[in-house]
Amino acid sequence: MVKYIGSKEAAAKWGLTDRQVRILCGKGYVIGAIQTNKWVWCIPDDAPRPVDGRMARRYEQRNIRLGSIDITLLNALRAGNGLGDKLFTNQAFQGQLASLFSLGSALDKNHISQKEALSALSGEPRRISFLDAVKVLDFRAAILGQCGKGTGYDIVSLLSLHRIFCQGWNDRGGGMVREDGVEEGRLSCEAELVAFFRNYDSKWSSVHPIFKACLLMGQLAKLNPFPSDNGLFCILAVSAWLVGEGFLPPYLEADDMAEISADLALALGKGNYQDLARTFERTMKDAYRKVFQVAGNV
Repeated sequence: MVKYIGSKEAAAKWGLTDRQVRILCGKGYVIGAIQTNKWVWCIPDDAPRPVDGRMARRYEQRNIRLGSIDITLLNALRAGNGLGDKLFTNQAFQGQLASLFSLGSALDKNHISQKEALSALSGEPRRISFLDAVKVLDFRAAILGQCGKGTGYDIVSLLSLHRIFCQGWNDRGGGMVREDGVEEGRLSCEAELVAFFRNYDSKWSSVHPIFKACLLMGQLAKLNPFPSDNGLFCILAVSAWLVGEGFLPPYLEADDMAEISADLALALGKGNYQDLARTFERTMKDAYRKVFQVAGNV
């Protein structure tokens, strides 16, 4: 289970100065280092002491610098457009949920169109199976259920969210993390999630919620922790997290699948979440325009 330490702790451990450690992290000579803002690095506790930079090979770092998107504007949109009961009756938000469901189903290669999902949300399902209609309704219930809950996400709340999503169509599988496909010598999916959330609420506690949503999407896309419907649940979990934090989720559609897939490939392959964060910024602004008719330079 990975534990993270700060640059000062690493400096004391390796006999270096704090500045030297931060420079080495910035140049890619520290395995697994994560930059959370301009000066702050989270370093795996078991990372080996970096050797002479002229001889060390570079390691890709997870780059989640806060300066890459306009946090100030998104915070202002959150402050000026509080969520709550009005989301339950907002027709534009119902359309957004249908679009998010359509994207999730496309990621699972079981494409349900936005119109089909919206028909289920309206109570008059057309050209959609009963099973998929139940999934759509559970998808909405799980996301809206986070309104007003505030911060706090851990393995328990994630599995609870999965159980809500599975009500009525997969009750026995709700909250059950898969045990197959774990390579020898690797942590189980559940242990990986526990380790992830331990850092989520400790070393990454100061990271902005939008960046934490990006990290959550990357982790779920990496693990595919459940036996089925991982694409849908990934979209659901990220949306629910943002709603719980008072933000509208990104206005993503099935047509965005190629872009999201490319962003995740960069995040998981190179550890760079910048493109994913920018996609979130753009599509969250779209959400405020469409759902709350926010005008101006958004």
